[in-house]
Amino acid sequence: ARAKLQRVELELNRPINLPGPTGESNVLVLDPRGILALLRDDSSSFSHWLLSIITALAAGNAVITAVEDADLPEAEACIKALLAAGMPQHLLAVVRLDCLTTLLAHPELNGAVIEVSSALKPLAAELIAAREGAILPLITSPADERMLHRLVTEKTITINTTAAGGNASLMTMADNIG
Repeated sequence: ARAKLQRVELELNRPINLPGPTGESNVLVLDPRGILALLRDDSSSFSHWLLSIITALAAGNAVITAVEDADLPEAEACIKALLAAGMPQHLLAVVRLDCLTTLLAHPELNGAVIEVSSALKPLAAELIAAREGAILPLITSPADERMLHRLVTEKTITINTTAAGGNASLMTMADNIG
């Protein structure tokens, strides 16, 4: 887990320069999504659930995880261990899975994470699709390096260095012909 945190930290703490073909400058910045619901039922693996939590937190997100009643003691023990390691308490909460409808309807939610083989996936997709407002992602990526890029948003900053008015004059070329 420590190595994964270090890789995530390296990717998130530095803007990525993407030079453009005509001299413009493009900078890609990865930002946290915000509050994520992380869902685990009895068909989901513990390792996927735990790596998803670690990756989501390392990416700067807050996590509310919904688990089966039988998994509640294990989830609470994991949260205790993370708190003992220095994680701020307000970044991670656990609720029972029977709160799923309320959790996925919450207006502050920015996405949900679920194992691709989970039996809950169709219900979670239906509940997210029924929401009012912005469309939220249902993230079903494997718990590996690819997950990080699903748990962040991309922001690009572009600086166009072409001649002043160059693009505007291109748009009026048709008016100047003949």
